[in-house]
Amino acid sequence: LKDIETMPAPWGSVAQMICFILTGSHVAIVFRGSWNDFGIAAVGSLWCFVCLAVWPSRAKAFLPVACSFVPGVLATLVYVLVGNVNVTISVLSSVIIPVPGYSISKGIDELIHDRILLGTSHCIQGIATLLWLALGGYGGKTLVMTFVEAFWDNTDGEEASWNDFGPHQAIPYVWMAMAVPVLCACLAVA
Repeated sequence: LKDIETMPAPWGSVAQMICFILTGSHVAIVFRGSWNDFGIAAVGSLWCFVCLAVWPSRAKAFLPVACSFVPGVLATLVYVLVGNVNVTISVLSSVIIPVPGYSISKGIDELIHDRILLGTSHCIQGIATLLWLALGGYGGKTLVMTFVEAFWDNTDGEEASWNDFGPHQAIPYVWMAMAVPVLCACLAVA
């Protein structure tokens, strides 16, 4: 198992990094995000790749929080300063690769086949990872909004934001038709 864990990526690290970035950014298109969400998801996916590639093995417990905290901070800062950002779409698109869908579905399969202990372990591990990812994104957003509201003059009862771009403007549907094939190809490599 140690040999398998230390094996290099079959496609190479550069191809894997490019596919991380393309996967995160194109998921933002599929989720009907804006172009700002697209850019934030690309940067957040790059951050997730860096975390997964160089994170020390002793601190793996903090990996999901770190992966989602930075995109949460970035998305909230862009929301406050520029606008036209859906923070939830940006953070979710950024951390789409470390989301533990396989772990949870494997755990449910194990439970169905009467391997209770193994199935419960996989399900708990997947749900715990999901909770840590959510906590990191929420923590990043809360940290930025706490500072913004502390320094925002809220005498008019306005929402704490310096932007004036109006409602969220989603990417047109024609881009979604082009994003799905890219997303499918990149998920195989990432």
